[in-house]
Amino acid sequence: MRRYINAGAAVREALGAQIVIESPDTGASVHGGLAVIFESFVLDDGRGTPAVAWTSSRDGSLGTGRSLTYTGVLSYGAHTIRARATFPDGSTVQDSIVITVVNDPPTVTITSPANGASFYRGQPILLAATSWDTNEPGNRLADAQLSWYRDDLLIGHNHTRTIPAETLSIGSHVIRLTGTDGTNSDSKTVTITVNPNPTNLPPDVVTISSPAQGLVEGPFAYDSGGWYFNMVLAGSAHDPEDGNLTGTSLRWTRSTNGGTPVSLGTGANRTVKTYYTEGTTIYNVTLTAEDSAGNTTSVTHRLELTIIH
Repeated sequence: MRRYINAGAAVREALGAQIVIESPDTGASVHGGLAVIFESFVLDDGRGTPAVAWTSSRDGSLGTGRSLTYTGVLSYGAHTIRARATFPDGSTVQDSIVITVVNDPPTVTITSPANGASFYRGQPILLAATSWDTNEPGNRLADAQLSWYRDDLLIGHNHTRTIPAETLSIGSHVIRLTGTDGTNSDSKTVTITVNPNPTNLPPDVVTISSPAQGLVEGPFAYDSGGWYFNMVLAGSAHDPEDGNLTGTSLRWTRSTNGGTPVSLGTGANRTVKTYYTEGTTIYNVTLTAEDSAGNTTSVTHRLELTIIH
């Protein structure tokens, strides 16, 4: 005569009802501003299906379910996260972990002007920057969180600004950019030189209206050459003596990951099919305007494409 042992029942009887938080691990650090996945395992001991509620010692109720993806904003610092399982008969079990929500420092980059660049006093100077902060919406700082300084004098905010012509004195000047998330900050500086005006001034306004600086967000497509996106180039320029510049007076170049700049053609508008691979790619797109006297003025936009399969 065969005998059978109900191993599952024996385990339940030995352990009783319980809930175990499986993720994150206690002591883990998570990045503020990003979604956090909470997962639990429940042994019901035959009491039926429980309702599981998650709470934070700092932020209160987080949601319900054995698995919870929390997309709200967790306060920075240490949290005791508690998962409580309530069974149909009213009995409860709970488990808790401690996690730390980290405020990652931002990073900023000055894309214009280049360090060591020279300008005539009659030229406006474009200030342009990119920023990165995993804790902020869109993974970038807001315009108001960026501050530009000229020789330690605040001249304004935003990712782009222009120092008007005839503003800076002749000589050397330090341009500083500071980005802050309210707690942490990052600063970058470049040094420029302002020279006396020549007889014939170079182009005084050069503008790239596309592509915008920052992250490349598509649309993406696929053909026999692989995955690609269309980089739309649009720009304009003006010269004090020649007026609006067009055609071959506008030259586009692009460097990839710091490589040698490659010509993308001339004119105010172009579209360039751009193939890409997995990983992070940095594109520096430059529009150079040249007047009839051979004077040039350039503007560069920095783009970042990150592909993770």
